[in-house]
Amino acid sequence: MSGTVVNPPQITESARALLGGRAVHVRGSRRHGCCGGSAAVPVAEPGVPEDLGGVERFEVSGTAVYVDRRLAGTDATWRIDTDGVARWRRLVVLGVALGPGNDAAT
Repeated sequence: MSGTVVNPPQITESARALLGGRAVHVRGSRRHGCCGGSAAVPVAEPGVPEDLGGVERFEVSGTAVYVDRRLAGTDATWRIDTDGVARWRRLVVLGVALGPGNDAAT
């Protein structure tokens, strides 16, 4: 794992509409399962991260995207999209994985 994202993400129209012109921060997050296990997954959240030292900044279709450098490097196409309907719609990250031993989920 290179530790840096090689390609900036694509952002779907749905995600741009949900962001409403705001920046987006992509980072790792540890999620706990029902049976005691946990998994590190990438998440996208509206806004600018508090610490700009550990992120790569991209400008994608007029949207500022801040990506945690600890995410697994990729040369594949990945995107920020939405899931859900109406007021339950949320941002999702597709195409980037957090590998074993990656400490991005803090």
